[in-house]
Amino acid sequence: MTIAALALGAALMLTGDPCEGCVASIPKTDAGPVPLLVVLHGDYGLGPSQIERAWAKHATPRGVAVLSIACPKSEGCQGSFWKWNGDPSWLLAQVDALAAKQPIDRDRMWLAGWSGGATYIGMHTQAFEKRFAALVHHGGGYPPLATGCASPPLPVYFLVGDANPLHEHVKLLRDHYASCGSDLVWNLQPKADHAGEWRALDANAPAILEWLSAKHRPAVVVESVQPTHVDPAPPPPAAPPPRGCGCSIGGLLATFSIALRKRCKRGKPAR
Repeated sequence: MTIAALALGAALMLTGDPCEGCVASIPKTDAGPVPLLVVLHGDYGLGPSQIERAWAKHATPRGVAVLSIACPKSEGCQGSFWKWNGDPSWLLAQVDALAAKQPIDRDRMWLAGWSGGATYIGMHTQAFEKRFAALVHHGGGYPPLATGCASPPLPVYFLVGDANPLHEHVKLLRDHYASCGSDLVWNLQPKADHAGEWRALDANAPAILEWLSAKHRPAVVVESVQPTHVDPAPPPPAAPPPRGCGCSIGGLLATFSIALRKRCKRGKPAR
């Protein structure tokens, strides 16, 4: 793989780094690690470069890095994140690879998806909520494949149109987050189809980035515990047998005790 790194304006542009087809822009600053917005492309027409440019024009002036990840051909992807449906660990590994080489603030990393990329995020949201500080669904979404809520639930922003023929899937994803107690922003574009959803990004990206800027990963407090000697706890007392059972299991062999317990639970006296 050939990695190109060119200083363009106020950002360092990376092509093919950290993964094939990926594009990144890192603001040049002396202020220390910068926040990172990871973006996923959709299925057709708009690839990683177009998605990166659409976000970076608003993110770079705010000192936010952008990593646009290409759905990995090396992992069997044919261009569509949601159809690929690969393990989120691959995507998270690309984020870690970039953060290992560039000054990234790991407490302020956010994930945004467009179209099929947003659908893929929804399908695996619990895995992504463990690593990012907030999620953005733009023009797509699908309820998670796994049950249950992330802990703690993440803030989520939706930029969607109600004329998208798959809008009902997005509403189901919104309902999942609402049931989990997520902080939700539902930015609905009335009568906007899929093309209208894309056009809405340029006008709404500044507000989305402003919203993201306040989202940090919650601090994890690890208490220091001094080793101490603790005597092993005595075994718990045996529960009394059910009334009327007449069972006595003290002193019997373990296997026979188990059989007796089963008989007691059925309410039959031991013979």
